[in-house]
Amino acid sequence: MKRVLMTMLVLMVLAVVASSCQTKRVINQNGYIQTITVDKTDDPNQYYFGIMYAEPLAEGKAKSSFQGYKAHDFTEAYNHFMLQSRFALVVGQVRNIIISKEIAESDVVKVISNLLFQPKFPLTSRILIYEGKAKQFLRQKEDLTDFHLFILLEKLQKVNDYSLSTVFNFVRDQQQVGIEPITSIVKLRKDAVIGGMSLFRGGKMIGIVPEKEVNYMLLLRNHSIKGAFYINESQLSGNEPIILDNAKSRRSIEVVQTAPVPTVVIKLHITSTLTTPMSETTSEDKITESMIQETLQRKFNQFIHFVQEKEADVIGVGMHVRNKMRYTEWNEAEWPKLFKNANIKCIVHYYKENEI
Repeated sequence: MKRVLMTMLVLMVLAVVASSCQTKRVINQNGYIQTITVDKTDDPNQYYFGIMYAEPLAEGKAKSSFQGYKAHDFTEAYNHFMLQSRFALVVGQVRNIIISKEIAESDVVKVISNLLFQPKFPLTSRILIYEGKAKQFLRQKEDLTDFHLFILLEKLQKVNDYSLSTVFNFVRDQQQVGIEPITSIVKLRKDAVIGGMSLFRGGKMIGIVPEKEVNYMLLLRNHSIKGAFYINESQLSGNEPIILDNAKSRRSIEVVQTAPVPTVVIKLHITSTLTTPMSETTSEDKITESMIQETLQRKFNQFIHFVQEKEADVIGVGMHVRNKMRYTEWNEAEWPKLFKNANIKCIVHYYKENEI
């Protein structure tokens, strides 16, 4: 009996070792694509696709490798890449899709739809818009293009408790009636950094939300979200800069009327801690809840006016207006103009939790 048990134990150990060797061999044969870049070319029917992937080395480490190819679609480019590499290139772990601003302003929807023809393409990949040639990222260090951008966006997502710039979000908002998609803007300096977000209308990029305005947009856009606000001294009568840290917001949208011009009231209930470098000579009651509330309300209404001028409903007002209309009354093609002329007012209720 002991001999039988020993034999079974030896066989199990051999099986585990064999499977481990097989797993290692399979992993070493894979090249996991982590970044895809897309640029326009001189041929209006072709794009320049680039990929960056980790190439496994014999000592158990990996190095960053990249390829680029001009093709009609990503499937054509992917087939070419497969013939140029000894690795089986895998798209299931793509982190970043970096698209040039030229494409974002013309046919970004076509490009993204094209990428999704790959059945294993992850919907959690993040779409980033770059004002130059996206292929510039291919020659950057792996940590800068792949890991750095991934961690940066993960951090922003945790701060806001909101998923930013994913393929899923973009496609959902593009298909949804009454709201426009948004994506992050990426810039190359010493590191890759996020510098604002892009505005879309009808599937084309038509403007940029500056970095300092992004949180105002996100709070208007979402029913419940977290964020942080910096208010400089020029916006407060107390001449003291303040930070509203860990701001939590609850939003409601009320459609008062839909015709002849939509009238909408957006209410925000914001709670936050208050950080301020107030000196000993500055009275604590100099920065009151009502003062902050008035400043925030002014800033939110300024942002609403900004996107109305762009005719870009990134707030989702159209979804609420549509729900108040009969089916035959709604005209998606006319909504950008209606949104521009709509009477939209934001009312802010601010509550201070404590001061630091």
